[in-house]
Amino acid sequence: MVASRRVFDPFDLAGAVDPYPTYRELRDVAPAFYNASRGFWALSRFEDVRGASRDWGTFSNSEGVDLDELGRTVFGPGDFLDTDPPDHDELRAVVKGRFTPKAIASLEPIIRDRVRTLLDALSSGDAVEQFAWPLPIDVMCSIMGFPQSEREWIARLYAKVMERSPGDDSIPPGSLEAAAELREYFIESAHERRSRPEGDVVTMISQSEVPDPKVAGICFVLFSAGIDTVASLLGSAILLLAEHPAARKLALANPNGLPTVIEEVLRYESPLQFNARTTTVDVAVGNEVIPAGERVLLLYGAANRDERRFERADDFDVSREPKRHLAFGEGIHFCIGAPLARLQTRIALEELLSRFPRYEIDEPVKRSPAYNMRSLSSLPISV
Repeated sequence: MVASRRVFDPFDLAGAVDPYPTYRELRDVAPAFYNASRGFWALSRFEDVRGASRDWGTFSNSEGVDLDELGRTVFGPGDFLDTDPPDHDELRAVVKGRFTPKAIASLEPIIRDRVRTLLDALSSGDAVEQFAWPLPIDVMCSIMGFPQSEREWIARLYAKVMERSPGDDSIPPGSLEAAAELREYFIESAHERRSRPEGDVVTMISQSEVPDPKVAGICFVLFSAGIDTVASLLGSAILLLAEHPAARKLALANPNGLPTVIEEVLRYESPLQFNARTTTVDVAVGNEVIPAGERVLLLYGAANRDERRFERADDFDVSREPKRHLAFGEGIHFCIGAPLARLQTRIALEELLSRFPRYEIDEPVKRSPAYNMRSLSSLPISV
């Protein structure tokens, strides 16, 4: 087994300004890296990560996709990310009709109105706190069907759920308590929709045959994924466009090119840096054989910087030839909310650049201690 000189531990890298030298060393020296102390393998090259993502029979989700057991201890049963077919397909089918490109496109007026409202209140301050974070929370509350009067409480509770300490692989007791409260709220909301159905996702779930514990799990995984990915993507986009004047100039000159800009942000700073799988059989990856029953991290953040796939992979280049990346995963577990994340980010950048084309970033920029998300916790901005 080839060992990297640099030990890869995502909890040590949590909040790191630049994890990419570590990823590069993994790709070059130990593309199938084993961390004995944490008990996992890590795949870092594009083709290996893509192949494993597509092969759910060998790289199973059934033992969970999080090192801190977020899915099992916070989301609970019904989290279809922690399942394989047929359970995965049955649970995802309950809500997939609300997340088709056509259904998501119909949300553009609602999203644009919310973006403009947030920008009306955005002064020189924190772009994460005032813009990148509240936007997806409000949008997801609208999609789920949670009343406007309860959204501030929901936002505070969800923020508590996601609180973590740097370098700590445990979920704080306060986060678990907040999660239990949110799960109960999701179940109560579904009960109400059974007698008073509306055109929202909670109604879709309530009208299915999914039992209460799984109702909470489906709601939780949708709500969480719909918030964290967008907040991360939008924060990174705002920062990168400020750091790369040529890219911002192109975006200002051609707003229709924003989808290409967003794809480069997704590749360059993948919001979800990895997910875990569990091998069902012995499997060869490169020069290594990973035994059955082992945890394997699929490092999307490393794969999307693989020079074997992307030329000048460490350059942020919005004019590069588009190639499929892995920021939203691959295969049957491809992110169900990808169209929504892209739509929100496009609208947010259109409106931000139109209103504040010369915005600047101030110091200090801070990164989140989340061990598997590439997110900003603070982004001071001058408009």
